[in-house]
Amino acid sequence: MLDRAFRWRLAVMASGLLLAIVAWSTGLFSPKKAIVIEYGILGEDALGAEVFIDDQLAGRLEALTAATRTGFEVEEGAHVVRIEHPYYGCEPIRVETQASSSSILLRMDIAEFYDQATGESEARIVFDW
Repeated sequence: MLDRAFRWRLAVMASGLLLAIVAWSTGLFSPKKAIVIEYGILGEDALGAEVFIDDQLAGRLEALTAATRTGFEVEEGAHVVRIEHPYYGCEPIRVETQASSSSILLRMDIAEFYDQATGESEARIVFDW
């Protein structure tokens, strides 16, 4: 009787260990990485702007709560982020997500760019982080 109970306990522990190894190797428990864009400087004018990460449409800036930020899930590594807005151009930014952090916060800002050759100026979206 004791031998049978011991075998069952051993089988359950081995099954649990096997499940843990499979979950770890597939990345099931790895923390998600995100790029979070804070758009408070533009307020409601930013809503609906398209966010591109690595030249792929990641989504739009949306107001889900009172917070003026939207997050986009990404893989670990280097990424290029840019925004397409109807009134402003955007200077793309290259960021890199690290294993040690779960997200990167990018703050949108507006900067005035002056072209000396033409004498024209243009407001563009830039990122601070």
